[in-house]
Amino acid sequence: MEMIPNKPLSKDRWAAMRRSERALSAKPGTLVYGDLDVGVVNCRVLGLSETGVRVETNVMLNPTPESFSLEFSGIYCLARRRWAVGREIGLEFIFD
Repeated sequence: MEMIPNKPLSKDRWAAMRRSERALSAKPGTLVYGDLDVGVVNCRVLGLSETGVRVETNVMLNPTPESFSLEFSGIYCLARRRWAVGREIGLEFIFD
């Protein structure tokens, strides 16, 4: 899993890290994380593809959890962290 330092990346670098094309979005959502100590944070889905999403959280998650449940637009899914920069997190969907 690639971790990206807390600095802006170029548009080309972001595109190179994606596995599929991403559509821009601005949908509100909710992230749930943790096992025994459950956390819930509001987010905005900024980008959506067949394999994952880019979200921006309302608060900084430090450390950023490895896995999440994500709800947005009536969709519920499991996802794992691929990268995190500031309040933005790239999540890959987990399919069974």
